[in-house]
Amino acid sequence: MIAVAERGDRRLVSIVLDGDGEPFSDAATLLNFGFDGFTERTFVEEGEPVGDVRVRGGTVPVVAGADIRALVPTADLDAIEPKLVASPRAAYPPPVGERIGTIAITSPGVTYGSAPLLATRVELPPPPDGGPWWARAASAVGGAVLDVVDGLAS
Repeated sequence: MIAVAERGDRRLVSIVLDGDGEPFSDAATLLNFGFDGFTERTFVEEGEPVGDVRVRGGTVPVVAGADIRALVPTADLDAIEPKLVASPRAAYPPPVGERIGTIAITSPGVTYGSAPLLATRVELPPPPDGGPWWARAASAVGGAVLDVVDGLAS
């Protein structure tokens, strides 16, 4: 027996083959289990901020690059968590919109979906003070030499 049922925007199909008892009741039980035991969730929407990711050289705020929707067992809802994973090639500062990792929605032993992580509003570090790099390097070397001379004189 094949049975179909709709609730809201969900449609489920139940197929009962060679069952003992009443196939209509078995099909109804299966359909009720499907509707009651599972729920469709949107875990993250495209463009939604999902946190910060540490990459080589700094930390970058990121957004989801796509929606993550999944049909999940209602009993597992409390165990589901997002995992942000940076790409090993990602370096700071990435261009805005560059893919620098992946977000995965997981529970123990199951991945319900994943989406790319995109860099947003990267703030560049302030420029160093004290003139050009060679002047700062010469000053640092001179300071180190003076510290060595002072240490020897003591």
